[in-house]
Parts: sequence; C-alpha cells; structure tokens
Amino acid sequence: MQLGFRRKTVLGIAAVQLALLGALILLGVTNLRGAIEQQLYRRAETSVELLAAAALGPLTSLDWASLQNLVDQVQAKNGMVYAHILDRRDKLVAAAGKGPERFKPDRDLDDVREDTFNVAKDIAIRSEVFGRVHIGLDVKELRERVRHLGYWTASVALLEMLFVGLLSYSLASYLLRGLKELERGAQQIALGKVGHEVAITGSDELATTARAFNHMSRRLAESSAAQQAAEDELRRANEVLEQRMAERTEQLAHQALHDNLTKLPNRMLLTDRLQQAISTARRSRQQTALLLLDLDRFKEINDTLGHQYGDFVLQQTAGRLRNALRENDTVARLGGDEFAIVLASITGADAAALVVQKIVNIVEQPMHIADQALEVGASIGCTIFPDHAEDPALLMKYADMAMYDAKRRRGQWSMYRPDMDQHNTERLKLVNELRRAIQSGQLMLHYQPKVELATGRMVGVEALLRWNHPERGLLLPAAFLPVAGETGLVKPLTSWVIRAAARQMQLWQGAGLYFNTAINIAAENLHDVEFPARVAAILEEYSIADHSRLEMDVSEVAIMSNQLESLAAIKKLSEMRIKVAIGNFGTGYSSLAYIQKLDIAHIKIDRSFVSRIADGDVTQLVKSIIDVGHNLGLSVVAEGVESQEIWEKLRQLGCDSAQGYCLSHALPSNQLVDWMRQYEGGRHAMG
Repeated sequence: MQLGFRRKTVLGIAAVQLALLGALILLGVTNLRGAIEQQLYRRAETSVELLAAAALGPLTSLDWASLQNLVDQVQAKNGMVYAHILDRRDKLVAAAGKGPERFKPDRDLDDVREDTFNVAKDIAIRSEVFGRVHIGLDVKELRERVRHLGYWTASVALLEMLFVGLLSYSLASYLLRGLKELERGAQQIALGKVGHEVAITGSDELATTARAFNHMSRRLAESSAAQQAAEDELRRANEVLEQRMAERTEQLAHQALHDNLTKLPNRMLLTDRLQQAISTARRSRQQTALLLLDLDRFKEINDTLGHQYGDFVLQQTAGRLRNALRENDTVARLGGDEFAIVLASITGADAAALVVQKIVNIVEQPMHIADQALEVGASIGCTIFPDHAEDPALLMKYADMAMYDAKRRRGQWSMYRPDMDQHNTERLKLVNELRRAIQSGQLMLHYQPKVELATGRMVGVEALLRWNHPERGLLLPAAFLPVAGETGLVKPLTSWVIRAAARQMQLWQGAGLYFNTAINIAAENLHDVEFPARVAAILEEYSIADHSRLEMDVSEVAIMSNQLESLAAIKKLSEMRIKVAIGNFGTGYSSLAYIQKLDIAHIKIDRSFVSRIADGDVTQLVKSIIDVGHNLGLSVVAEGVESQEIWEKLRQLGCDSAQGYCLSHALPSNQLVDWMRQYEGGRHAMG
C-alpha cells in the first residue's frame, strides 16, 4: 500500500516521539534501579560497620555471651537474614541465622544468590584485625519492587505510546505547522533539559498537543527534581550516619582500651605499652620497670563511707600518679584498687627505687573531700626488664609476687626476688590443701569451756577450729585463716564450722547436755545477705529448736568495717533468737551510740587487756568496759584468763563470765565431757 506524505509524516513523528518516550522511561527506570541498589549497598555497609564496631569490645575481651546477644539483636531486625562473627582465625564465635555454606560478598543485585545480599567487614583497631563480621540482607522484597517497577513502567510506556500514536495520527494535518518547534523541544528533552516547553499558541489541535507536550515536560522536570531531592537527602543522611559511626567507633575503641572511672589505660592497653617499652629498651640497651600498686585501707574507706568516697580516692590517686611520672611512662588501672605503672627507659633498679619512693610519698598525702581527710597508703611490687624477666607476662607475675610480699610484710614496697616464687608456691599449695580439707574431714572443732565467775557454773563453750594436716600435724587457725581470708575460703570454712557445731550440739542434746556453743564469724559473713538463711537451714537440719543455744562472736573491727550491713545481719540473727557477742571489745573504736543500735547479748573483753589487768591503768579500763556493758544491759565475758590471780581480779570487778587456760585449754568433744564431770565434782576449788 502506497503511503502519502501526510501519513509518512505522522508515522515518522509518532516513531520519533515513541522512541524519545521509551528512552526517557528506560533512563528513569535505570536511574531508579541504580538508586535502589546504591541505597541497598549503603544500608549493608552501614549495618556491617556498626556491628563490627559494637563487636570490638566483647571480641577483644573474649566475652562470647555478649557477642551472641549482639548478633541475636542484629539478626532480629527486619530484613536481616543472618549475622555471623568470626575471630582472627576465621573461626565462627557467634552466629544468628543461617548463612551461605561458602561466603562470598556481593556488590549489586546481579551478584545476589538465593535472595540474600552478603557483606563482610573486618573488626580491627589500628590496622590490627581481631576478627570479621558477615551479614546477609534479604533482597527478596527489593527484587520484587524492581520487578513491579518494570511491570509498572512497561504498562505506563505502553499506554503512553498508544496515547502518543493516536494523538499523532489524529492531528497529523496540524502537526506539520509546529513540527520544527516540537522537534526542537524533543531534542532539548533528549539532551536531559527536562522542563523545556515549546512556544505554540492557539486553541487548535496543534496547540493542544503542544500544551500536552509542555505538561509532560513539566511532569518529567518535577519527577527529576523530586528524584534529585531524594538523592540529596539520602546523601546528607548517609554523611551524618558515617560521621556518627566514625565518632562511635572512636568512642568504642577508647572505651575498649581505657578505664571508665579514672580514664587511665586498662589492662589491654597496658600490655601493649609494656611490650612497646620492652622493645624500645631492647633496641637502646636500657631497662624498663613494671610496678604493681595496691592501695592500703581502701576497702575500709569504701565500706565505711561508701562507694562515692572510694571512687574519689581512685580518681585522686590516678591524677597524682599521672602528674608524678614522665610523659613516656604509662599509668593504668587494672581493676579495683590496683594500678600498674610502666617506667620506660630507666638506668637500673636504683632509679626505679627512687621513683617508687616518690610514688609512695605522693599516695600517702591526705585526700580531702566533704570536710574529711582520707588517708591511704600503697603496697608496691617492682620488677625490672631484663634483670628479672624478658617476657611481659613473667614481668607481670613477678611484680604481683613482689606486691603481695610488700603487703604481707606491711612494707611500702618490694623489689622482686627469686625466692618469692617459693613462697608463692607454698601459699598456693596451702590454699589447695585447705580447700580439700574442708571436703575431706581433716578439720575438727575443739571446745573451750566458759564459766560464770560468781557461781563457778559452766555456762557454755567456744568452738575453736583445728586442722589435722596429714603432713604438718595439728594446725591452729593462725596458720591458715589469713590465707582463707585472702582467697575467698572464709565462707565455706564458716559453713563447715556451723554445721560441725550443730552436729555436736545435736549429739550433746541426745545425751541430755544443754549449754550454749559460741562460734567465731568473720566480716565476710556479716556482709553476706544469705548468711542468716544458711544458718537457719543448718539448725533446722540438725533439729536445734532452741536457737538461743547458738552464739556468734563477731569482732568489733568486723562490725565497724561496714556498719549498715553488719546492723542488718545482726538484726536478722537476733530475730532468729541466735545470740550475738562482740569479741575483742575495746580494739575497734566503736561508739556507744552505735553499740546501742545492735541487738547483742554479750561483749567479750579482748585478751590483750585481760593479760595486763594487774596494771593499774588497764584495771581501770577493764572496769570501765564492764560498767559500760552492764549499763547497756549486756553480760561481759573475759577471754584469755591464764592465772588464778586474774580470775579473782575479774570476779572482784564484776565480770560475768570468763574462759582461758586457767580453766582449761580447748578440748575435743569427748575429752570435754570428761572434763565437765571432773570440774562439776570439784567446782568448789574455783570458789
């Protein structure tokens, strides 16, 4: 069929317009798809970087529980298929969700397999890689959106093509007049100048087409402007997010290497600084000193005045140490009241000794807070590279031994000596043997009788712990209780004593013997909120219905070390009808006002006063203690009575009861019964 010029023109115009429209739609779809892929990649990068930053602290501190909790929280977020954390050996240490069998990072939607976009990120500080993070984002919905966008675009394109074709054919006779103008307008749009309008006026079909063309151009311009605005907003949001992520990463890195309270380096950073100092000293053929410092009397301040005062002491100590040392030296807090100092590039042990003495003098200066002067001291252990060791771990171990030696000898500081290894080994051996002794029946109780001075009547016994050591024979508490206090064995040891005493009380009860049994408890027991409940359970287990037959002796110093917890514990014990006595009275500087708050039954005069009662001043002091006890409605017990003369003196002063070698040594339970029978038969000998 032969086409005329008009039809050729119409078809040509329609073909040009359809091609331009298709190109614009294809360009728009391509741009939108690219924007979606870019947004996906930025989201993936942001998520994996945040997870890597958050995982740095737990991974470096080997806190697997926190890592697992972290990946669980991340994987629970919408759109997250899995989150995995690997250590530096590519071993999986925390996982949430199922990842690919073989991990391969993706760059765009074309790389994605199984609808999961895989991204990885190294966990690193200062170029040192500690591990790696793998995450997978669900792109199923995103693919669906792209697919729907293609369908929608194709539909729109088809409709637009149909519309343009019909319009072109219907208005063929009028299009020729504005053909050049429309052609120029189409060329401008094809060049990307969306928003260009053709200048055709009138009310005929050609003018209507021109107005439709102009309307389409404006809509494209609006769409392009909206897309540009969205991209600008997305770019600004991404910049803000990247800035916050960088700040947070820096903050997390600082927190991972520093102590929050004192802002000093922590143990991890100290290890790195020590290694650097050793490397520098090795190259320059100099020496490096490592000091471990433990504050004296800190626990007393912390327990008596509160953690606010304890934190103040730690912060003040940190500031003093920083100001006292050189810029290239390192001060770190290891935890609690323990600090470490690395003295870089020193000339020898004498130079280190001068610095240590300077530190001792600085720490001992009073610290003032809230009109109070707080005084602490320091026990310091010192070790030298390379004289004592070349390995950082060994230097730390030897410095700790030296510090323990200084604390044990109540000296201010000690330099490491090879013989300290032997002492530490023996101490560790004693700890392990004592732990086994608690479980294997090597412990036993001996009982020292307590007699009423006015009548000579036996009123009770004090249970005293003994250790039948398989190699060293019978050991008294002084040989092993200090080690128990330092290693946390006081609580299980006290539980054993209470259980053994209750078992013996049950046996005596079956034999018709009823008298009070006193046991000694330490400060750690008073500060344990579960202690009264454990005591009640033991008494119930051995059918001790009359709880008043059990007495608990607590030293005055133990009570004053934490008054609030001591008051609460003593109140609970008294509510259980267990009698509480203050032992070593006169040595703890307690006030009468505070003693009145305690629900106690006895006070026990310390043996240091009883043994010197012949001294006139001490006699008056003992008399004052007895009067104070009676005025408070308490009975008074004298400990350590070793002669008949002291016995008579105490009776004259009005003391209620006494115990000591003058009466009897502590005896095993079977010998105590024999002693009781002999004593009751000749009780008149004691007056």
